[in-house]
This record gives sequence, structure tokens and C-alpha cells, in this order.
Amino acid sequence: MSGSARPRERRTDGEPAGRPAGSAGFASPEQVEDGEPDPSSDVFSLGCVLAAACTGNSPFAGSSTVRTLYNIVQGEPDLGALPARLRPIVEACLAKNPAGRPGPAQVLEAVGAPAPTARPWPPAVHQMIDAQHAQLAGLAGTPPKPGGPRTAWAPVGYGQAGQPGTGPADWSSWAPPVAPQPIPPQPIGPPKARGRRRAMWYGIPAVLCVVLAVVAAVVFWPDNSAQPRFPPRAVPNGKGGFLWAVTTDGNKTGEFVGMWSTPTTVVLGTDHEMTAYDIATGAAVWTWKPPEADGSPLLCGMSNTTSDGVGAFTYGVFGKDSVDHCDHLQVMSVATGKLGWAQPVSLVGAGATRWPRQGGSQSLSIGGGVVVAPYAGVNTHEPVTTDLIAVDAKTGRPQWSTDFGGGPQPGDSKACKLGGQAQVYQGRIYALALCTGISPTLDPEVMLIRNPQTLLVSDLLTGCRDSTPDWTLNDARFVLTGNDNYLLAACRSYRDQHYHVSVLASQNGRETAIGNPVDLTFTDTGILDPPAGGSTLPSNLVLGKDSFYLLRKGSSGDDGVVAFGPPSPWQKWNAEVAGASSVVLLGADDSGVVLMAAGMSGPALYTITGKDQVTKVSALNPEQVKAFSDATGDAVPRGVRIGDYVAIVFPGIRKNGETLLGVTRVR
Repeated sequence: MSGSARPRERRTDGEPAGRPAGSAGFASPEQVEDGEPDPSSDVFSLGCVLAAACTGNSPFAGSSTVRTLYNIVQGEPDLGALPARLRPIVEACLAKNPAGRPGPAQVLEAVGAPAPTARPWPPAVHQMIDAQHAQLAGLAGTPPKPGGPRTAWAPVGYGQAGQPGTGPADWSSWAPPVAPQPIPPQPIGPPKARGRRRAMWYGIPAVLCVVLAVVAAVVFWPDNSAQPRFPPRAVPNGKGGFLWAVTTDGNKTGEFVGMWSTPTTVVLGTDHEMTAYDIATGAAVWTWKPPEADGSPLLCGMSNTTSDGVGAFTYGVFGKDSVDHCDHLQVMSVATGKLGWAQPVSLVGAGATRWPRQGGSQSLSIGGGVVVAPYAGVNTHEPVTTDLIAVDAKTGRPQWSTDFGGGPQPGDSKACKLGGQAQVYQGRIYALALCTGISPTLDPEVMLIRNPQTLLVSDLLTGCRDSTPDWTLNDARFVLTGNDNYLLAACRSYRDQHYHVSVLASQNGRETAIGNPVDLTFTDTGILDPPAGGSTLPSNLVLGKDSFYLLRKGSSGDDGVVAFGPPSPWQKWNAEVAGASSVVLLGADDSGVVLMAAGMSGPALYTITGKDQVTKVSALNPEQVKAFSDATGDAVPRGVRIGDYVAIVFPGIRKNGETLLGVTRVR
């Protein structure tokens, strides 16, 4: 096969030495540059073959062999005539860097398979096959039985005859096939160069299988099937100044949505997809993409925390009306990427004319066997819905939904409006709400919602009872978050413009509301203002399992961290980084917090585990300094601590090639 990768070597076939082996239009960049080929070179050639099969020519074809080879090394492939469903696969195969290419198994995983069928090929091909069968049967003297059953066809490894196709495989359960046993050496063998070429040719049947499977899947899949796409590539070896990093690739990578973690992986969510990466190596563990629909697929929101290893997320499409339709809810195992429900839950009620949008992600939460998410009912008329739906986290069965819509107007005797922020704590749903006839004052409250008819005041916002009702329930005034161990509510008072923080937690076996209020001495509470749209938490509020952390405010700026945890009044300790005037909190675990501090001694990473327990990990290198410097406004870096590592995401609109996620060691 002319497109299979073969090494540039001492020629034994009469060709001039120094000319790349194989056809010029199908060689990989490392072959052209006299590099040592490996299986990834065959993947590059596979991409060229797939493109040629669809267009009739190599994607790097030039006016001469020299020009073609130049295009392979320096140019971009011409993929304009490729079918849309095939283009992402070919683009990934044709990555210039061998480390950025998928393996054959990943290509098959991404493509999936068409449903098995007895006659998968065009009629003319089957006529030729039938004629050959008849000729062979005649020679053998055993004519075939007319109309006899045929074995249903499916690509190798994708279902059995008579069974439906499996579609894209579950990456979490995939394992590489057992390698074939090597052929014993012969007493007299060919020269070494010839033997190496033979070794490369042994892989050609596998490449042929991939070509056939990919082309068949593209040809026979229905037009409404999901387009296979590859996750953003993690680039190891210090890319971006980190241990490993995910860098942006034009508009293919997407913008940051959320982040989850396990003890060994970090899950990065962008509006294009979610991908889990091994925290130590950057290897992709699994990936999930929103399915194709009438518009551009869109991952809308991810729960800020997970519960028992499960996260909740919403997805939909960016519609042809230029509006995001975030109308599906699903849960997922953070470790494996396996979906929890057979079907997603609809977030749009019967007869509704609106739908949840990305700005409603602050009401997405999971805990205690319950998921709460934004919901659009008949009474939803505003651009961003504030109503809610409660769903059983295990079964996906809806429990109840609200349809308050615009809620009360001044003068209403009894009505409610929800504020678009909700949090599950111990299986109960708390939400920001303004209810006339329920609240002791005309102020927003955190309500315990047992069902749409039963809302109870929690007394978590007593510090903001101003008798100045905020009928819009402005996101910039409120924070509601937490995890399985505590519920945190914060509000900024109209009266003094200061934040007040309250916590609901279990102490000595009893839940205790600490609302008068949490001691915020030394704390920079101005940083609690949520980002625009309310889709993520305030950047410098970091949640731990039993504690949370806020910035410490010094005389010349933010100079450290304040730790909060039980018992009341919850301030545990505060610690200063000497000489610091700017701090970014990055992640926390049971032992303490990781932060970046800049000041007189230059920017560096630190771990802090107590008042006088400040440890400098390392100074930032120039590339890391640039990544932090480019993050401004709502794009403040945020992170997660995973054992010996911290994963740092740099949200916002990133230029091509900039770091989106960087991982480094902190001990």
C-alpha cells in the first residue's frame, strides 16, 4: 500500500538513497525530515488515504514532488471537499506532532459503527460479489442456494451479526489488543533495513481495517448521526511552562465551562466537550461530546461539585436563532465518563416557549441522591429561566418542578420568584427566592423547597434584610453553594455594601445554622462578586471537603488566605505570604490550600496548611507568568488540588496556542 508509512533508510529496491520511501503524497512529516517513523506515522498516512479516497488526491498534493513534501512538513492539508462527518477524524490524523495524533483504536472508537446489515455496499458491488461467489461455487460443483441468508456485516470489534451496532465505544472499558507473538528469527535473514521495512508492512492489514471501517461508517451512517470529534490534546514535556498542558486550537477547543476531579484525573469541560486527563501524564482517559442536533452542540453547565463520584451537567445546542438552548440534563461517573441515565431529562415543560440558557448554571447542583437544575415552564417569559426541577440522581425520574415564572410584582399579596441560584445539601434543595406573604420582610431569602407548594425560610440571609427588596434578585448580590458537608450562603447588603456569610452545617450530629454571621475579620469579601452571568463560583472562593477559603486582605492588597471551618464562628486561621500584594486561590484538599502569590519576591506557588505554615513550592517560570498575566476580569484562573498536583484552568477567550489548562506539581 503506497500510503503506509515506511522509513527513510538505505534503499534496497533500486531507488536513490536519501529519497523518502513510500508515495510522496502520503508520507508523514517525520519521514520527510528523516525522522524515525513509528505507528503514529501510519496514522498520518491513514489520514492522507482517507482524504484521497473521498477527493481523489492527496491533501498535500503540489505541483511537484518537492512541493508536495514541503506541504506535508509546513503546509495545511486541503480538506475542503471532505464530508463534514469525516473531516474531524482526518484533521486529527494529520497533526504535525506525532504525539497529537490518535491511535488506530481511538479512530475506531471515535467513529463507532453503522448498524450491521446483510448488504452494506452499493448494488453494483454486491452484484460483482455474487458473480464471484457463483463462479467459485461452480468450480467447486456446489451451486449456492438462491436467496440463502447472508451473514450481517459489521466492522471488526463492533457487535455481532444480527445485533444492533454499538456506536462509539466506551473508552473507559477499552483495552489494547494482545500483541501478536514475534516471528522467530531465521538462520539466514534479509538485511536489517529490509527487515525493518517488513516490520512496518506487518501493520498494513490493521491500517486497511481502519480505512474500511472509517469509510464504511461515514458512507452508511445516517446524516443525523453525531460527528466524531477528538478531545483537546494534552501536550506533555513542559508545554506552556507546565508539567503538561491543554492548549487552545482555534475554535476547536471551546471556552471553559467547568472542572471535576478524581484522585487520579482532572475533568476539563468546555462548551465543546468534557475530557478526563490523567493528572500525572496528561493522557486522555475518556471524552464526551454533546450529540449533534439542529444547531451547534453545546455543553452548557457542570455542577460546581460532585457527589459520590457523580457529576451533573446540562447540554443542548447553540441554535440557528443565535440563542443557546440548554434543555437536557444528565449525570455522569467522573471516573469513567459513563452516563447515569438511559435518557436525559428534559428541562422544558409542556407548552413552554422558553428554555434554560447557560446563565442558569448556578442552579445546577447534585447531592444526597438529588439533582436540581434550571427549568422552563409555561410561565417562563424571561431570557434566563429561574425555575427549578428536582430529579432523582439514581433513576433520572423527575420529582417536581416549579413554574413561578416572573414571580411577584410590588403589591402582590402572596407569590414567589426564584433567583436562579440553588444548591442541594443533605438531599434537600435550597434556593434563592423572594416570596411575598412568606418572608418576614420584603427581602430575598434562602428558601428550603420541599415542593412547589412548600417553601420554608432558612434564616441564612439575616445580614441582608434591608427592607429594600431587590425585585430582580440580582446575581451580583448573592452566592449560594456548598457540598455534601455544608451549605454556604453570602449576600451583599444594600445598607453597608458589605458581604455577609452564613453556613448551614452538621455539628455534633445536629444541623446548625450559623447566621449571625461568620467571622470575616481579615477577609477581602469584595472578591465574592460572582462572574457575569453567574455560571461559575466566585474565582477566589475555594471549597474544601469540610472547609472553605477566602482571600486575606492586607494593607497593600490581598496577601494571603483565611480558612473557615467548624466549629462556630467558623474562622479557623489566617495566613500571610510575606511581601505579597496579589493572590489567586487555586485549590484545596484536607491538608490546606494552594495559591499563587505575587509581590516583592516575584510570583510563585505556595501551599498553606495553617497560620504559620506557609511553604514556597516554586517560582513561576516566564511562560506561567504570561498565562497568569493574560487572565483578567472574569477570566481569573481557578484550579483543583489532586494529591501532589494542582490543575489550573485559565478561562475566558484564549488566543490560539495559549494555555487553557496547566498542571504542575506542588510537592
